[in-house]
Amino acid sequence: MPRVRKPIKSIIDVIKEGMRTPDMKKKLETLEAEREKVEREAAAFSVPGEKIIDFHPGLPALYRRKIAEIQMALKDEALRREAMMILRTLIEKVVVTPTETGVEVAVPSLLGRVSVKRFPALPSIWR
Repeated sequence: MPRVRKPIKSIIDVIKEGMRTPDMKKKLETLEAEREKVEREAAAFSVPGEKIIDFHPGLPALYRRKIAEIQMALKDEALRREAMMILRTLIEKVVVTPTETGVEVAVPSLLGRVSVKRFPALPSIWR
């Protein structure tokens, strides 16, 4: 939200100073529309009584770097065991669901993402 609120405030401050151009008005309208969209999306996911927090803008890059480090550690024979232990702490549960063509394996993580893999029919001994 700060990535939208800050530019809006800057434009409003400039307008208060007496400067106003058609481009500025158009940019302000675009930013306000984006802010409203983000607020609507946030409201759709909100739970009454809980506050939505903004994450640090560097968090996605940190997350990508950490995942890359885990991937590299999994490839390194000397680090694989420790990397697997760390990875297991991120997995909440594994859900295996039979389907008409095989099984579906869902892995909800503590980070909220769900990884789903579909496998072809398993031999009857595994069913």
